[in-house]
Parts: sequence; structure tokens; C-alpha cells
Amino acid sequence: MAQSNQLDEILEAQQKLESCKKEITSLEKGLETGYIEAGGVFYSWKTVISADLTPRYKTRNEWEADQKERIREQKVIKAEQESVILDFWSRYQKIQKGGI
Repeated sequence: MAQSNQLDEILEAQQKLESCKKEITSLEKGLETGYIEAGGVFYSWKTVISADLTPRYKTRNEWEADQKERIREQKVIKAEQESVILDFWSRYQKIQKGGI
């Protein structure tokens, strides 16, 4: 089968993939409802503050644009992790068929 480091790589990719899926779902739900869930608590986009305690977003449109960008970034990471998993699977199938 696969060497230990390859197995670790595939397990890490699977964990990242699951994390991305959850994050995308959460962000999309937030866009639908206008609320952000963090640690079981729901926040309005209006109540999000920066480190200096000033409001993070001036308008809902600004918040929505930020959320859409975060979704885009998570989808890129998700695609990368899917590619790692598919590449591993392809190599595994070749080995099983005696191709390598």
C-alpha cells in the first residue's frame, strides 16, 4: 500500500477538504441569513469588530463582498485538496494494476 508519509498526506487532504466544505456551507448560510455563526453564537454583520474595536464593515454590501471572497478562497483550497486525493487514488489504482 502507500508509505506512511503518503497516508499522512491523504488524511491531511481529507481533513482540509471536510473543513473547507463546512466553512463554505457556513459562509453561504451567513450570506442567506445575514448572520455569522461563531462558536455557537450568532452575530449580525453589523456587530463584527476589528482588533482596534471599530466596526469591521460599514455596509452589508461590504460584508457580503468579503464573504463571497472567502467562499471563493475556500473553493480554491477545496479543489486543491480534491486534486491531491484524486492524484493519490490514481496512483493507487496504477499500483494495483501493476502499472508502477
